[in-house]
Amino acid sequence: MADGRSYAIINSLGDVVRWSRRDRSRIKVWQSAADAPANVQAAGYDAARNQLYVGIATTKPDDAQLIRFDMGARATRHSMSLRPHGSLVGNSSAGGINSLTVLAPFAGSGRTRIVSGSTDRSIALWTIASSSFDKVVTTMLPSVHSSGVSAIAWSPSLGRVVSGGQDARVGVIDLATSTTVESWKEVAPRVNDITVSPTAPDTIVVQLGSFVDQLRLYDLRAPVRAATTFGWAVPGHKNLKSANKASFSPSGHLFALGADDAVRIWDIRNTAAPIVLTIGDGAVNVNFETDGGTTGPTQLALLEPKGVALASLQFST
Repeated sequence: MADGRSYAIINSLGDVVRWSRRDRSRIKVWQSAADAPANVQAAGYDAARNQLYVGIATTKPDDAQLIRFDMGARATRHSMSLRPHGSLVGNSSAGGINSLTVLAPFAGSGRTRIVSGSTDRSIALWTIASSSFDKVVTTMLPSVHSSGVSAIAWSPSLGRVVSGGQDARVGVIDLATSTTVESWKEVAPRVNDITVSPTAPDTIVVQLGSFVDQLRLYDLRAPVRAATTFGWAVPGHKNLKSANKASFSPSGHLFALGADDAVRIWDIRNTAAPIVLTIGDGAVNVNFETDGGTTGPTQLALLEPKGVALASLQFST
């Protein structure tokens, strides 16, 4: 993920690194896995405050479940003392965070809200009222899942949280009433991720752990839940690395996903024929960037095993 000037890169071992966009040889290590080993599966960026939140997937009894990094010139690290996850199994050390998202701040408020999904199938709302973490309230939200929550997304126009699970279920929670308003089961072993369109926040793409038709596009406003299904076929039993983070373009028209040694880019107005960028060096995470709002020149940032690369897109976004 990027803050406009740099990339924040997190791996599952617990390394947290800042990479300069202007000079990609400039690397700052905020946290080293050698010093603070942790299984990290989720992170979210608060653009309004330039802060990065990192969820810890596996924890010991006294470890933090949520950590914040202030992304200023002198990065600081704050650990959250509250441990809401694990309550469903009566063991907070079993309540690591698999997924999280940062919600838009309350209007006129200094509070930050985060929703996190856990390995114990629980979902928590964190309301952080101060920069020092001394005023934090956690509220447990309803969960439709029978196993770990692998995806959390936020639809601001509807005020709803969308969760996906390792049980292949999708749940929709109304945040104002803290109630589940809808749920359904996907035809796949699990839900890997959920991505919200930046220009149409009621439009989501559910990313499935499947060897064919990995992506399902939904409109949450539709009275009848119908999906546009697209993806690609993986031949034989080749290792499918489809859990990587996907990205919408700033216009909301393009959707990109790095998997199976390539990046695939779909126009969601016509998903029949994706553009394929062959990488050949392992699956990558992708992030769209632009210098001109939703219509300026667009690049695709590729986080490859060797580092960050930029691909310029020479077609309409």
